[in-house]
Amino acid sequence: MITEHLDFLSRTENDVECSEKQIKEIIEAAGAAVVGYEKYLLNKIDYKDLAIIMKLLRETLPKDFNDIYKD
Repeated sequence: MITEHLDFLSRTENDVECSEKQIKEIIEAAGAAVVGYEKYLLNKIDYKDLAIIMKLLRETLPKDFNDIYKD
């Protein structure tokens, strides 16, 4: 179920240290991911392009976030 993967939403702001620059990078990457996903749904890009966008977003997130969802 998707809710089991949303436990990070209950964290406090002190749980993850991010600089203002990192926050801006995350916002930009998230925006690109939303636009990329919309293009994917409209068949304007394929799954490989979407995967590249999502990988960039994941790499932008704080390292402890990525540790939660190890492959």
